[in-house]
Amino acid sequence: GAAGEAEERRAHATQENAHWEAEAERNKRELLEERARIRRLTDQAEALEIANKGAAEAVAEAEFAARKAISDAGRVDSIAAQQAAILSEHRQKELDGEKQCVHLDSATSVLTSQLRDAEMEAPPSSLWKDYVEARS
Repeated sequence: GAAGEAEERRAHATQENAHWEAEAERNKRELLEERARIRRLTDQAEALEIANKGAAEAVAEAEFAARKAISDAGRVDSIAAQQAAILSEHRQKELDGEKQCVHLDSATSVLTSQLRDAEMEAPPSSLWKDYVEARS
């Protein structure tokens, strides 16, 4: 009767206990697996964050380098334009100088020719003789 019922209840309770202990064990295992998964995901997220920060820094450095290159190119263009203007000015002065030389050569030719003509027409002065001797 009562003892049998009590024994049956105890057996049932033991069985129930075993079931719940197994359930608790499974839950504990799943919890540990979930924690490990969270740790892996956290590590991956940190690695991505570091990589993103590195990439952002690389992009910023590249943008800075590009801006500097554009600025340097502008400076080089400006300097090249200044040099071209200076070269043009020097070339103009050279051309002006060449024209003056041609003009002076022409004037010297005319004067030399006039001096020869005058020399033919008039007796040479002592100054002229001194000049001709000094030149030869």
